[in-house]
Amino acid sequence: MTTVRKRLRRLITLTVVLVLALTALGTVAVLILAGRINELDTRIAPTNTANVQTLQSMTDIETGVRGYLLTHDPAFLAPVDRGLAEVPAALQQLDASLADSPALMALVAAERNSSAAWLRDFARPIAERRDAQLQVSTAAQQDAKREFDAFRTDNAALGNALSERRQSLLALVRRRTTGAAVILIGGALAGLAVASLLGRRIIREVAPPLVDLSEVVGRWRGGDRAARADEEHGVIEVRDVARGFNALTEENTAVLADIAERNRLAEAVRTIGRYVGETLAADDVTDRTVGPVLATLEADAIWMRTFQGRGEAPGRGHGAWLPEGDRRMSPPPAITALAARIAAQLWERHEALRLPSAEDSSGIVTPDEEAEILEYTGQVGIDSLVVSPLGAGKECLGYLVLGRSPNSRRWSVLETSAMVQMGRDIGRAILHARLFEREQDLVTQVSALDRQKSEFVSMVSHELRTPITSISGYLELVRHGDVGEVPPEIDEMLTIIERNTQRLRQLIEDLLILSRIESATLRTETLPVDLRELCTEARAVVSPLAGSRQVTVEIESRPEPLTVLGDHGQLERVVNNLLTNAVKFSHPGGRVQLRLSESEGCAVLECEDHGIGIPAGDKPKLFTQFYRASNATAQAVPGTGLGLTIVRSIVVQHGGSVEIHSVEDRGTTARIRIPLAPSATAAPVVDRH
Repeated sequence: MTTVRKRLRRLITLTVVLVLALTALGTVAVLILAGRINELDTRIAPTNTANVQTLQSMTDIETGVRGYLLTHDPAFLAPVDRGLAEVPAALQQLDASLADSPALMALVAAERNSSAAWLRDFARPIAERRDAQLQVSTAAQQDAKREFDAFRTDNAALGNALSERRQSLLALVRRRTTGAAVILIGGALAGLAVASLLGRRIIREVAPPLVDLSEVVGRWRGGDRAARADEEHGVIEVRDVARGFNALTEENTAVLADIAERNRLAEAVRTIGRYVGETLAADDVTDRTVGPVLATLEADAIWMRTFQGRGEAPGRGHGAWLPEGDRRMSPPPAITALAARIAAQLWERHEALRLPSAEDSSGIVTPDEEAEILEYTGQVGIDSLVVSPLGAGKECLGYLVLGRSPNSRRWSVLETSAMVQMGRDIGRAILHARLFEREQDLVTQVSALDRQKSEFVSMVSHELRTPITSISGYLELVRHGDVGEVPPEIDEMLTIIERNTQRLRQLIEDLLILSRIESATLRTETLPVDLRELCTEARAVVSPLAGSRQVTVEIESRPEPLTVLGDHGQLERVVNNLLTNAVKFSHPGGRVQLRLSESEGCAVLECEDHGIGIPAGDKPKLFTQFYRASNATAQAVPGTGLGLTIVRSIVVQHGGSVEIHSVEDRGTTARIRIPLAPSATAAPVVDRH
């Protein structure tokens, strides 16, 4: 028979085994949970940060490229260059952190491919060319937007996957915690059964602490993150489990709090970005932003000031602060000057400054300056500050100061980093607003100058008409012999005078027409006009010039009228200018063709010559006032440089378009299209003259 001693020994042995097993299981559970928490802290969090950095860098590149395309200011390429260097590093961090996860690596690969496509097709060519004349088509910009949207989608997919992984780990931690608690409670119950044989003393030492621990675990599972186990009572094994559980919950709470704070600040940055993007007035950027910044960063006071603008983005300085009702909030000049100096140094370092905090000052402020600032803010109940610069590119545009009262929490490193990002966003918005205001001022000035030029040209042309008319009249009297017989050599001189008088008269008429077109005072009568008739009349007008140069003028048209709705005189000037140019620039013995047709509801007039043509470098300036092709000037072909300008202006007024196709030394074809009045179609007929 088994003695009582053996029974007790067995019971004691069983109790010891149970206690040791519980201790081992508790330790294993703590180690497993610690490993999962360590994965959350050392792998998931940095990976998520790298993913967020990739999105931020790509966004900086996109913003810089848009600013450069809008203003062609090289300063906008600074964040582009920086982003191009940061994106590969962030993607490399993702590769290093997720190398053992094929599913996540597939998402990283998708994000890398979409970012590389956008950088290759859009951002990197613009950054490498740095061409001040660069123009990107709407289609190219739309393609780039689709590629960037694809990158955003891939980035969000990876972020969601990381979030799911984090949630999975947290769920595993909860399950393991629950399992450990269940095992421990079960062991405790078993221990209670054994302890009941050993006496009430064992029950008092083991049962109550386990019950308390069970309650704490239940509260923690119910969402009470403040629940903690009692580490001072109970047997050693129970106290060890309580300490492990408390350490686990502390780490988990810290991780969750950090993630929540990062998300809150990221949303705050996005909120401020939306606010500053809703206005194009520099002062409004400041006035509209102070309230949201104060609210999103949970501050008690805010000061924001922009500096006087310089260079290509001028603008006046402007300040705003909250709360507005306290007159003491208006900073004295000494404090304003000190804050401006601090902001300029901070912008060079791309950081913010917390006060009071000697370790953050880095020599930017002296102890006396810090005391001066805190003495001023203390007058309005603020004893904790963060100073962040506002800027864009290399220029510091102002400063942002947030303060908290003694009863509020101190500023964290995460909040300081968020303020630096807000300072960049607000600075870019201020720069864009100033550039827009400058552009509007320049447009107004250019419009005024153009109006003054038109008025001057009109006045001068009218004033020149009278003397030119007088010269022409007296010249005609002299050549007709009304003042006596004119010797041949004098008549030759008079011929030159008459020719140049006609050129001057034509120049005056062109200037007057152009002035009236630009000032919208040119009267236009909308009547049916037969282009075939205009071409015939124009051929008769240039017939003397064509005959002197032995140039043949051909008209190819259908036999029926080709009718458009427009002003007969203006359209006549268009045809005369085109045909005169074609004859002038043709080689002696050459041929000029006028072709009339209709296409897609428009009358099409083509004037083709086989003369000297137009150099390729001169084509972009053909419709510029007073501009003449270099070969025409070199060959001393007469002209004012206004003909094509007038032609295009008249045709555009009639709802049409003008195209010039030319090859140097091979000829030129001018093609105009004007909406066609209803008429029948017929086969073309050729009329040679």
